[in-house]
Amino acid sequence: MKGIYRFAFLFSSFGPLFFIMAVKTILTRPISNTGLIVFLVLFGFSLAGVVFVVHGLKRTTPQTHTLTDLKPRDTDIFPYLMTYIPSLIFKNVYDPDIGIPLVILYALIFLLYFKLDSPFLNPFLAALGYRIFEARMEKSKSPVILISKGRILTGTESLSLFEVAASNTSIYYYEYIPELNDSSSIR
Repeated sequence: MKGIYRFAFLFSSFGPLFFIMAVKTILTRPISNTGLIVFLVLFGFSLAGVVFVVHGLKRTTPQTHTLTDLKPRDTDIFPYLMTYIPSLIFKNVYDPDIGIPLVILYALIFLLYFKLDSPFLNPFLAALGYRIFEARMEKSKSPVILISKGRILTGTESLSLFEVAASNTSIYYYEYIPELNDSSSIR
């Protein structure tokens, strides 16, 4: 994924964590107003990241490509959920002895996800009906990431795709529209 798009995709995937931390801050006595504001601002930015990601999905003219070896990449939820555990098990994340190591841990996780090009699980996109797949282009065999809405894909598919971002691993978008994609509805 390209820089800013990749950053927005990854940052938005941490939105539920920011929301949980804001709720945890409200439930902690005494309430840390600064902490609450920080987590609510981070949550707001993560929502803006989702809007940015979704808005960028159809910005190019679609091209037909045949994809092979389609497999879901957004099903590996366990490592994603593991990132929530440290912030939930510690009572006072505002204590520097706890907060500073947590910030370092989350910065490291964010950096690894960003560098390894692996932010495939995004709860906001999943809630909006998007799925993430990995596939290969039929002729080039180069790996691609496919963001899809409206249909689960498997095996080999010939699809009309929008290019979202090109880099080492290109990102494409496919939206299934029954009246346009069903041959039974074409007369």
